[in-house]
Amino acid sequence: MTLDERLKILNERELKITDEVEQPPICISITQGENKSIIGTLGNFSMIIGKAKSRKTYLTSAIAAAVLTNSKILSIEGYLPSNKRTVVYIDTEQGRYHVQRVLHRIVNMTNLPKNEHPKNLKFYPMRGVSPKDLVEIVELAIEKATNLGLVVIDGIKDLVGSINNENEATDIMTKLMQLSNFYQIHILIVLHQNKNDLLPRGHLGTEGQNKAESVITVKKNSQNKDFSIVEADSLRAKEFTPFQFGIGENDIPFYDEYDNKENEIKEPKSPKPETIPTDTHTLIVMSAFNKNQEQKYDECWKSIKVAAEKYNIKFGINRAKEYLEFYIDEDRQLIIKDGMKYTANKDVLF
Repeated sequence: MTLDERLKILNERELKITDEVEQPPICISITQGENKSIIGTLGNFSMIIGKAKSRKTYLTSAIAAAVLTNSKILSIEGYLPSNKRTVVYIDTEQGRYHVQRVLHRIVNMTNLPKNEHPKNLKFYPMRGVSPKDLVEIVELAIEKATNLGLVVIDGIKDLVGSINNENEATDIMTKLMQLSNFYQIHILIVLHQNKNDLLPRGHLGTEGQNKAESVITVKKNSQNKDFSIVEADSLRAKEFTPFQFGIGENDIPFYDEYDNKENEIKEPKSPKPETIPTDTHTLIVMSAFNKNQEQKYDECWKSIKVAAEKYNIKFGINRAKEYLEFYIDEDRQLIIKDGMKYTANKDVLF
């Protein structure tokens, strides 16, 4: 960009305390009684993560159905203004037969006619298209859709060549932010978690977690595999209470209360950080950060939990957060906290 172009952007983006900035219109929320948690607004994107076969697509289908009809499904409420009632759904992982099953499921969750295609729903199976072409096709689908409000990309990893390429991850997340802002739509993306931990896959997942308005986790209920649990991983808004859903007749998910005590019961007995040798703590932090990259709070304690398991030290969520506080203590400073970012102290570790 030229100097004039950079100055133009700088002047346009300057924010003052006297400016009146309206909250973006809500298009997705989770409503539980009187509590409402905002999941998605127009001009932003959100992310659903979970391991393979955790039923991420079932949750995505419910969100699409709720938004498509401005109704409540699985405690998910959809809101779209009258001039933004179109939903574009792009599936990059499944073939046409299985994608059509998703399409039938969405329509079956609504009161729409079952014998005709909804006028405000565009459905695209895109399995096998190259990443570069797929990005351009997604842009085209957004550009040509009229009255567009929501775009679902089930399989965001297929828009990049490698989930561990930092430049590609940054580029695609920047593209999502640009498209959602320019067209004033919400984009919902789906990404797998790593097989061995709770983190979304690769640099793509890390970048998505940093930039998304909301990140929601779906996982199988370990006590009853017939149900999948939905939890708030990280939200800009107030978090919702975890809930679960099962699959009923006609392949339709149904809501079920979830007893969160399951995690408390399952959390293993684990050593306090004070009982672990200093050398082991050093190895844990070095492994958790892997060359000293920056991490956010949730990402950091999860990385510590995974790294500790490599040294046969297993603990649950609360203990992982305790280890993190132990590492940022001023007497140790194995990890440096700077605002919302956490970084390994290279002067101590490396």
